[in-house]
Formats: sequence, C-alpha cells, structure tokens
Amino acid sequence: KEAALMHRIYSNSFCNIAATGASRNEHGCFFDRNPTTVEPCYADICWGSTEHFKHLIIDQRYWLDGVADAPLNRRAWVVQERLLAPRVLHFGRQQVYWECQELEACETFPAGIPSLPADREIGISGFKDLGTESACLDRGLDGMSSAWESSKAYGIWTRIVIAFSSSALTVRDDKLPALAGIAQRMGGLLEDHYLAGLWRRFLVDELCWSASSQTFGAQQKPFRPTKYRAPSWSWASVEGRITPDAYGYGVSLIEVLQAQVEPASDNPFGSIKSGYLLLRGTLHTFEIIGDLKEPAQGWSSKVNGIALGKNVIEIMLDDAANIVRKDLYCLPIKYLPDDDPDGYGPWLRGLILQQIEPTQAHYRRLGAFFLPDDMEAIRAFQSQRGDGKISLPHESALGDSRTIMII
Repeated sequence: KEAALMHRIYSNSFCNIAATGASRNEHGCFFDRNPTTVEPCYADICWGSTEHFKHLIIDQRYWLDGVADAPLNRRAWVVQERLLAPRVLHFGRQQVYWECQELEACETFPAGIPSLPADREIGISGFKDLGTESACLDRGLDGMSSAWESSKAYGIWTRIVIAFSSSALTVRDDKLPALAGIAQRMGGLLEDHYLAGLWRRFLVDELCWSASSQTFGAQQKPFRPTKYRAPSWSWASVEGRITPDAYGYGVSLIEVLQAQVEPASDNPFGSIKSGYLLLRGTLHTFEIIGDLKEPAQGWSSKVNGIALGKNVIEIMLDDAANIVRKDLYCLPIKYLPDDDPDGYGPWLRGLILQQIEPTQAHYRRLGAFFLPDDMEAIRAFQSQRGDGKISLPHESALGDSRTIMII
C-alpha cells in the first residue's frame, strides 16, 4: 500500500536528507574526517614553457565515489527515494553533497562540481528535471510533447534499470515495488503502457536485455528465483545486473500481437501475478556445445543443425546455475544489415527459448544472444529456407514466422 504512494511522498517533499556514507543504520550522518581534504587542490604546472599555470586537480570518480557508489545508494529501495525527491542533501564520509534539478555540488565545490566525462552515473540524475516546467522552458519545449524530451526519458529509463538492478534488495519479492514510484512517474510523462519493467512503445528493443553479475556484493552470477516474480521476458524475473539494449537500432524481426501483465494489486506498477507475450517470429533450433562449467566465452553452438565456432555467438544466460543444453530454440529479434550507413552492421540479436509443452507453442526465455559481424554465421538462420539468401529483415517480412507465446 505504501509503495504505491512513494512517487507522491518523495516527489512532494522539499528536501530529502540522506545518510549516504552510512553502511548501517546506526552509523548516522556524521563521520570523523580531516577538514583539509575538503579544500580544492591546485597545482602550478608548466607545460613546455617557462610560464606556469594554475590547474585544479580532481579525482575523476569524485561524484561516483562520494554519492553514486556510496553505501546507501547501493540499496535498491533508495534509488527511487533519491531520484523522486526534488532535492537531496547527501551526508558522505568525507563531506556533504547537494543534488537537485539544476545543480550537483559539495563543500569543495559549492557552485557546482566540475563536469568530468568519467564521473557520472551515465545520466540518471537527469531524471529529476524530466517534464519539469523549467527544463522545458529552457529548451523552448512544450513539456513531454517534444520528441526530444520523450527520447531522453526512455534513455534515462534504461540507465535507471542498470543502476537499480545493480543494487541490493533484502527481500527479492520487492523487485517491482521498489521501482514502482519511478515507473509511475515515468508512465505519466511518457503516456506509455508499463509491462513489468518494460515499456510497450519500444518493447521490441526492450526484450533484448541481458543479465550479468551484480556490481556490488559477492559478484554472484545472474539467476532466476524459484518464486514467481515476473514473466521470463521481463528483466524483473532475474537477479543480476541488467543491460538493456539501445533503442531504435536494427530492423525488427518480430511482430508483437499482445503483451499483457496481471497486477497483484490495484497498483499496475507494483508486483504482478502473471504475464505473457503473444508474437510472430521465426524460431530456429539451438544447441549449446561446450563445458557448461566453463565461462560462456568458451562455448560454441549449433543453429538449425549447423555448427558455429567458439565465440561466434555471444550467449548470455539468465540463470547461470540452471543451464539447459539441448531442446532449445532461438528467436531473432533485431537485425542490422551489413550496408548500415554508420558501419555498425551486420549483427543479429535475439532470445534463447525453451518450449514448455511439446504440444503447445508456449515458451519461456532462458537468455539472449548476440551475433556480431559474421554474415556467414547469420546465414545459418536461413538454412531451413533452402534458397541461400539472406532475407532476415524486410525481405522475408515475417513470411516464415509462426505465432508463439512467451510466459
């Protein structure tokens, strides 16, 4: 019940005071420190001449170490508390930091921390000013009606997913509730349909997420809990660091017919009971070859019975502890031709599936695959046609597809 109100509680606050440097509840906000370390560090440096210039010396991980990677912000529930609040006063171990829609500052740099390329959380701070009147007026935009602002919002969402999935949850069932406040605000801004951590408008792109070991803690490999939390096509069904795919790259090879989730309560952004995808696409038999106890980099595979060499296909499994070797299928999702004007092709992205019932076209996701820069390997996905042509995207136009359900 309270989780459904999170977006209102923190969004309507004036300032959130955070014990950002505290590893435990009893540590509080204040720490012993050397005050001289807060003063800016300058040095006179001579660059190939007799004239000396004054230069500021600053750690490139200044904000990351002090705020983003600090103990409190490694907790998943805190991600939305921090992002929804319009202002946050961070009490770190070395100094106090300030974060709001317009400024990131600290005691050392009260007018604003210098912008450093390596010292940002790949942009999640930009969430605070999404759709705000001041942000839109600065750009001459009319709220979220601007395509530019909408595109920015989706981009920030992917970075929030990375930060959130890299954080720790004490109760695993809280995966979706702990993000519900952010999702609810984002849904209002985007006017899009929320599907257990994914958005309907870019669902084809969002399906291509992959999981890896979490950044913090014991570096545990990704796994899918036995207790149901989300459909297998949702990253919320997996414990691990999630890397979403980029929006708008490649040609879609599937057609999503239906996408449904059933909420467990009146809150459509919280926990869910069930969900499914009904789509049209082309399935190919798939087999993993190699010692499954070894890293995935040493595996090879077969597609439609055609053996591919080691590392030709990058295999990213959702559950590293429960690996299925045979009776698998792969579903190509996106394709970039070799004549891509930006020079990034050819590549193929898709899902690795397992059929649940032999008599029904019901499947569950086991992982994702990526096949880069190998046109001969891509031909294996067309071997069943017998015409030898590479007609994966627009040419086949789903003509060889079938309707399947992923749950």
